[in-house]
Amino acid sequence: MTSDETGPMRLTDFAAALDRHGPRMARWPGAERGAAERLLADSAEARAMLAAAASVDRAVAGLMQPAHPLPPLAGRVASARTVRAGVVMPSWPRLAAFGGAALAASLVLGFALGTALPPPDDDDGADAVYLAVNDTDLGGLM
Repeated sequence: MTSDETGPMRLTDFAAALDRHGPRMARWPGAERGAAERLLADSAEARAMLAAAASVDRAVAGLMQPAHPLPPLAGRVASARTVRAGVVMPSWPRLAAFGGAALAASLVLGFALGTALPPPDDDDGADAVYLAVNDTDLGGLM
């Protein structure tokens, strides 16, 4: 493909080698590196391909580095241990606060809906309760 027996390196071979080895020519095998350097000396298109690959390589390397390095965690863990003195904080206060907030929200919603909705047109619910209470056998008291 790129050996000296087959002749000079073609652009397609250079692009494949560029994908395989990356834009740093020092990482390339010796035979391919020599053929690629000769092609780069002669071809502006090969130089453009190498520049584009180097740009992509720098962009990927920049994405791999954190924008703001994280502070070391060892100091934060040690200070947390000294402040809390080995006391494990339970999780129930957070759960109780969440449950209390949910209960308060449901009470407020129930009150708001109860006052905002109009009363029903007929009073079938009260009649059903009245009949249920009066139809039971109360031992002859009624």
